[in-house]
Amino acid sequence: MTKGWVSSYFRRYGLWLLLLVAAGAYYPRFGHAPLELYPKSGYCLRHGQVLQTCDPGFTYPPAFACVMILFDAMPAWLRNPAWYLVTIGATIGSFKLADVLARSAVAVPLSAAELTWMRVLGLLLSLKLVVAVFENQAYDAFVLVFLMAGLASLLAGREFWCGASFRRRAQGNAADQALRSSIIA
Repeated sequence: MTKGWVSSYFRRYGLWLLLLVAAGAYYPRFGHAPLELYPKSGYCLRHGQVLQTCDPGFTYPPAFACVMILFDAMPAWLRNPAWYLVTIGATIGSFKLADVLARSAVAVPLSAAELTWMRVLGLLLSLKLVVAVFENQAYDAFVLVFLMAGLASLLAGREFWCGASFRRRAQGNAADQALRSSIIA
């Protein structure tokens, strides 16, 4: 009886357990450099200083600096693990939203085998980009979740949430704005 329960549990949650082990094994590569740039922008905002003069190296959206106020308040040893968890959560959310968008783009529902192939192929094709985000401690996955959520909201007919999502991440750099305008057009 116990054996059936364990195999059922592993069949249902085995992929998540594997992902958890892989994330734990990859963390030493992620945490090699301290997270300093993002929290410094939070420090500037928290102390009422002008962001461009206080931290000239911070070229990200000011809304992102507001989120980084939380990281400035954290002890230095907690910043990397917290940012790692945010990055993992954003990556998982991005893949899940991409899966929803891809399945809705196909007129005929895919079989379980075809869904598996689509997911594996999507993961393999994007693995290099995902690893680059983790290696550079970039905020791209964090922004991608808002973009994908906006597209999923638009697909579901929730235009208000789509606009709110795009507005939330709309203050990105010029490449992000060009991508957004090409998608909307």
